[in-house]
Amino acid sequence: MSKMRADVTNAGTGSRARALGFTLPEAGKTGTTNDFHDAWFIGYTPKLVTGVWVGFDQPQTILPNGFAAEVAVPAWAAFMKAATRKDKPEWLTAPVGVTTVTFSITAPTPL
Repeated sequence: MSKMRADVTNAGTGSRARALGFTLPEAGKTGTTNDFHDAWFIGYTPKLVTGVWVGFDQPQTILPNGFAAEVAVPAWAAFMKAATRKDKPEWLTAPVGVTTVTFSITAPTPL
């Protein structure tokens, strides 16, 4: 799961964190609600999990096209750069006994 979530920050909707200078290995998930009333980003390193939510107490549009990548990820990246400035670039390791399996799914043949 962490490898999949790392793709969000390395090449997906959370990649703005990289553009803003957060370089430690990390993973996360962005989210934006309908009508741009809420935007959030939850991200983590092996030592710290942090979430940023942007919105109002009474639902209203944050900004036109106020996607999480534009409003939540920058705040997360700024905090994490400061909070992890002394951390080493390490990544999560699987516990002993956990096995990795690669599989592919093939679409069923039409009748």
